[in-house]
Amino acid sequence: KTGQTECKACAKGSYQDKKGSAECTPCANSRTYTTYIPGANSADACQGPLLEYSIDGEDSHLTDVRNLTLKESSTLTLKATSGNWFLRNPNHPYSEAIVIKQSAVYSLKGGKTVMLEPVMANIFCYKDTEGHGTYFAGYQKKDIKGRPCDDFCRNTEGLEIGPHCRVQNETSPCGIPQCILGCGL
Repeated sequence: KTGQTECKACAKGSYQDKKGSAECTPCANSRTYTTYIPGANSADACQGPLLEYSIDGEDSHLTDVRNLTLKESSTLTLKATSGNWFLRNPNHPYSEAIVIKQSAVYSLKGGKTVMLEPVMANIFCYKDTEGHGTYFAGYQKKDIKGRPCDDFCRNTEGLEIGPHCRVQNETSPCGIPQCILGCGL
């Protein structure tokens, strides 16, 4: 209409939370969360690792990376809300670690310091050294255009388009980015 400003598509990492809005809302954590395509129109388009935790049944907290120290009598309950997570002993982070898979719940008794760290490679991005994302195992179920997939985004065939899925009986790329070395890899 006359006198109205034309809406511009939001950049990756943000979305329009109201139809016709001229402002873009950033994803929850711009360091680890993003949208895979520009022009996203809901918070659901933001993808990234998120862990819910509570200590002794108190209010839940959401985090993306955190070190926690527990009292001797405390119980830590973790739920991997989005993505897979490493639970590590900070004194021996690579020999004493477990993986908590997306949607899984894990409890731990106190007297420990733990390091919580998201698994990024092959969950939110893919390693190019593995043939265009052949080993990508993330949970994304939307293609690059935001359409729902018939299955999870994968690239077991090693196609040049990278992780993709079937949408309306056609192969469609998912827009999963390549991992950048040094970001939790």
